[in-house]
Amino acid sequence: MDNAKREAIENALSRRSFITGVGAAALGVAGAGMLASCAPGGNGEAPEKAGDGSAEPAASEAAAKTSPYDGFELYEFVTADETVEADVVVIGSGTGGLVPAINLAEEGYSVVLLEKMSMWGGNTNFAEGCFGVGTEMQKEQGIEFDWHELLLQELNFQNFNSNPKIWELYIKHSAEDFKWFTDHGVKFEGVFGPGGGAETWHLFEGHHGDSAVAAMIPAAEAAGVDLRQEVKALGLLMEDGVCVGVQAQDKRGSIIDFKAKETIVATGGTSENHDGLMQTTNRNIDRTSYQGGPGHDGDGLGMVAQALAETPKDVMMALIGSTIAGARISSHLGLAAGCEPKVLWVNHNAERFIDETMSALQLTAVNNALLTQSDAFAIMDQALWTSLETEGVTFGL
Repeated sequence: MDNAKREAIENALSRRSFITGVGAAALGVAGAGMLASCAPGGNGEAPEKAGDGSAEPAASEAAAKTSPYDGFELYEFVTADETVEADVVVIGSGTGGLVPAINLAEEGYSVVLLEKMSMWGGNTNFAEGCFGVGTEMQKEQGIEFDWHELLLQELNFQNFNSNPKIWELYIKHSAEDFKWFTDHGVKFEGVFGPGGGAETWHLFEGHHGDSAVAAMIPAAEAAGVDLRQEVKALGLLMEDGVCVGVQAQDKRGSIIDFKAKETIVATGGTSENHDGLMQTTNRNIDRTSYQGGPGHDGDGLGMVAQALAETPKDVMMALIGSTIAGARISSHLGLAAGCEPKVLWVNHNAERFIDETMSALQLTAVNNALLTQSDAFAIMDQALWTSLETEGVTFGL
């Protein structure tokens, strides 16, 4: 491959797309996501075009007997009914999958994108907006930031319990990502500062990510991406320690080997996989519940763990909102107990432990306070209860 083609595909693959999670509750857990690339030799080099004369890869290596990723069943490979060849196969149709798929297809590479669900977009459908620093929209409104200061704010908020290098890359490339979105038809309604914080949250049109997905799917089709819905990836095909594609099953039950020089795993959240979260985060998972959309079972993490025979690293988990056990965060009761600034919050000693107005100002911050207490209770008198019944809650989702 000449240097120009190599540089083009590496630029496409290195774009930092906004990886947005769907909120949940009780506390509430956002999709703990992952974006991985299984590349020949593990060196990140661009694939040669399909049909370049390279040797046909052998059958997949036998699966390991035990999985390094809890809550995931090891996949036993079978003889495929069909084989499809492409330069790149992408697993997942959220922004983490659509962005590289479109980029690579626009550069002239054959790309197949697999989505296991019956709708496109994954977690992105539930995202209200995305992060950005130094975007054209911010510049038009006179909004300026020192990215070093923003990075320090994030690290302080998490008590430095986050990866600073990932956050640095996320911030520094976010303006480029935002421009990519707008260049591909994604529309935004404005910039907002959650909880009175920095104005970095760019709201999608309609305040839902499904509008972004609706713009990117036609862009993918126009670029020539082979889009396949209701095709579930089952396991990464490995040959001599190198990923050569993925074995998948379509809705008819047919097994298909997708052979590719580059495989991108962008399967989104693992929030429904309790055991997997227990293994990959230091959060108190037993006090959280998942209340997002279906399909966030960590299958992508499991496939990568099986292929590499190691536990996944850098799994991000964000707690979003609070409610009471058994109630959805979006329910009237859940909002009244967990997001109502007029309610008193006390611990098992009947002591207040936080300014309750924070529940309406900064949904994520209150979770850190809640997790410092062995128990927490929402206290209200009859007058407030009646007001919440007749007038509604102060803060709604």
